[in-house]
Amino acid sequence: MYRIFLFGALLVGCQSDQHPKKIVRKERSRVNIPVITCGSMPGTATVRFRLDTLKSKAECDSLIAQYSREQLAVILELNRLSIHKLRKGAILVLPDTILPTFRDYTTFPESLAGADTLSKLLLVGLRIQSFAAYESGKLVRCGPVSSGSKRHPTPSGLHHTNWRARKKISTVNAEWIMPWYYNIHNKGGIAFHQYELPGYPASHSCIRLNEVDAKWIYDWAEPWELSENGEQVVRNGTPVVIFGKYDFDLPPVWRSLAENPKAMVLTDDECEEIDSLLRVNSERRP
Repeated sequence: MYRIFLFGALLVGCQSDQHPKKIVRKERSRVNIPVITCGSMPGTATVRFRLDTLKSKAECDSLIAQYSREQLAVILELNRLSIHKLRKGAILVLPDTILPTFRDYTTFPESLAGADTLSKLLLVGLRIQSFAAYESGKLVRCGPVSSGSKRHPTPSGLHHTNWRARKKISTVNAEWIMPWYYNIHNKGGIAFHQYELPGYPASHSCIRLNEVDAKWIYDWAEPWELSENGEQVVRNGTPVVIFGKYDFDLPPVWRSLAENPKAMVLTDDECEEIDSLLRVNSERRP
């Protein structure tokens, strides 16, 4: 598998109506975990990027015809776009080398030393609009996301996968249908789910995913375990660490890759935030 040197790569209501009457989490003694190691990663491939603006439908059609289905999927993922959003006026970052998968462009570390005691872990980077899944500290999957809009931002911090639904209809608007729904904030109705990616944070606080990623997380992540009366969390689900901050006053950070090859590398502050939240998780685990 190729790796890259020093860089990678509509509002939706999500209110929950499926929660127990009262959730009480058990307190546990503190467990220290080692500091994670992240930041830039060594690799064997160097990829250069350029910006391109699709000025007409003909240019959109030409782009689609130029690449294979698999290559086009990678380009769309790099731009956090669904195919339906590939239209006139779209500004794209295009790599000079189309590597096999989105993972080949990621700046998430291949391993997290501080997460090697966790069987499963999900990271969501708001600045880079991407998620990563780890098993025992080893990266197993990553992909693009669209998190909450400026008006309805996705809250950073520590969450857990709670309950899931094959298809969820929003309680805010019945026209908002969310397949492969996995709740991470029971009271706020925030979840991972499938929905189109427009190339920027646009959800109603949820974390939008492409269908293949939403279904994968739906099948992979662990749900919470509740007491018989449904009022106490006996066991948390898979920890979800949401970190970083998206700057809504600037263009998406991946567009900076053409002039700044380190634009997508996790910052020291982001690494420290991940580490801090993993420590919180170790203290809270039922």
